[in-house]
Amino acid sequence: MPEGSSGTTTATFTVSLSNTSSGAVAVNYATAGNTATSGTDFVAASGTATIAAGLLSTTINVTVNSDTTFEPSETFFVNLTNPSNATLSDNQGVGTIVDDNAPVLATEENSQRAIALNSIFLFRDPFAITNPAFFGTDQRTRVALFATNLTLTPGLVVTAEAVDSQQTTHQLQVEFAGSLPGFPEITQLNVKLSDGITVAGDLQLRITVNGRTSNVVLVGVKP
Repeated sequence: MPEGSSGTTTATFTVSLSNTSSGAVAVNYATAGNTATSGTDFVAASGTATIAAGLLSTTINVTVNSDTTFEPSETFFVNLTNPSNATLSDNQGVGTIVDDNAPVLATEENSQRAIALNSIFLFRDPFAITNPAFFGTDQRTRVALFATNLTLTPGLVVTAEAVDSQQTTHQLQVEFAGSLPGFPEITQLNVKLSDGITVAGDLQLRITVNGRTSNVVLVGVKP
């Protein structure tokens, strides 16, 4: 289920019988965290679910807390115990909270221009496409971008692409992603300007994380 960005949403679980019963069927239920955390990602719930005589199912509702943080999808459990007038063939339901937020690249106030720095010398754009002072045989300039709404987790894949002033699209290698010292809510991303970028002007740059694409920002380059 989509997580949402504000307020709460409801995850609904269905408890079903294989056949109707002449008497009421009851079963205890309780939520449990997995990668989702009780109290943070969802509201703990417990109680008794009852299926009235002659009916096949009832539902259990669990409240999911929304947020605006980009994060992987998370799961939690609804465990069933102590059935009355029935036996359990499956005692656990799995709820998946699907993140629907996107990372945000930082820009200047009231502008689409990125807050971006040369990753070695820390000056602003426009950036020279080639950086002879770079330590190594590869002398392409590296650009530091800054993102919010992005939680770094093991295995997270961040990609970047840029469209140059000739409307040619370039894939940019993301060489580093880490929290900015002193500002844990901000993620620094170092990207390498690709060999195919040869013309001066603004790059229209964006990142994609787990299928979620950021806003488009402008970064100036020069030969």
